[in-house]
Amino acid sequence: MLISIVVPVYNNQGTLRKTFEQIHEQFLTHIPGFSFEVIFINDGSKDQSFAELRVLQSEYAEVKVISFTRNFGQNAAMAAGNRHAKGDCVINISADLQDPIDLMPTMIARWREGVKIVTCVRKGREESIFRKIPSALFYFILRLSVPIYPKQGFDYFLIGREVLDIINPYNNRNSFMSFDILETGYSFASIPYVRRDRAVGHSGYTFLKRVKVAYDNLINASHLSIRLMSLCGALTASAGFVYAGTVAYSRFRGVITIPGYTPIVVLLLTSSGLIMVMLGIIGEYLWRALDYIKRRPDYVIFEKFME
Repeated sequence: MLISIVVPVYNNQGTLRKTFEQIHEQFLTHIPGFSFEVIFINDGSKDQSFAELRVLQSEYAEVKVISFTRNFGQNAAMAAGNRHAKGDCVINISADLQDPIDLMPTMIARWREGVKIVTCVRKGREESIFRKIPSALFYFILRLSVPIYPKQGFDYFLIGREVLDIINPYNNRNSFMSFDILETGYSFASIPYVRRDRAVGHSGYTFLKRVKVAYDNLINASHLSIRLMSLCGALTASAGFVYAGTVAYSRFRGVITIPGYTPIVVLLLTSSGLIMVMLGIIGEYLWRALDYIKRRPDYVIFEKFME
């Protein structure tokens, strides 16, 4: 059997050889009898990552390299690797050595037992509180769309060929592959682990990028936004009726001396704010429909070395 390992790369100079050597060691000592390929996707790196990958590719037949014309994002890099993978199953892992490569034998064993999706779920992080809090908030928002999504999230996972053939045709613009995988409905198993701190460099997955992903999936993965709009409209209308009754009663009692001023100002502010929010959400749905209709590629490959 052939196992494909997909590794997105963005400014990971200094960790790529270590990543491959650790994968190679696992297959030599702990996963005998399996062939493997490691597909590195250079996602527009600005350091010497691509040069390091070319050296690796010249030394090892198992190393494949795909390079984008620019940075298209981790989701696009994983999609490109998955579409070029030839394995009976595919493992997606980051190139920063934060995810333990020694979990691969366990992942493959669970897959051999018949589990189609194996996720490595973070039960903790060896990171500062300034990274833990934004991450917790990020995954809380994601779980609003897909409640079965793990609380700490996952980027390190194995999927069988059946799942891969389903998600490969998906349009990956403004989407999140983890959601796509879980929504196929296949059974999945979770392996807990503690995410390590980065030994080299810093993460390119900034807080603003996390916010964009969370917002995209709140829009794409469910109709929660539309329901929130309806709920806000209903609550505002109810509050308006209550306030109208209060104003009418106060006017009847002679409490309000300037008729019309207070309700007009309050209603203008609240209603105009809600209208702008709702129009913005509708605009997001329309923009996504337009973006899909354009059929622009998820990524553009500059060159690839697959032999």
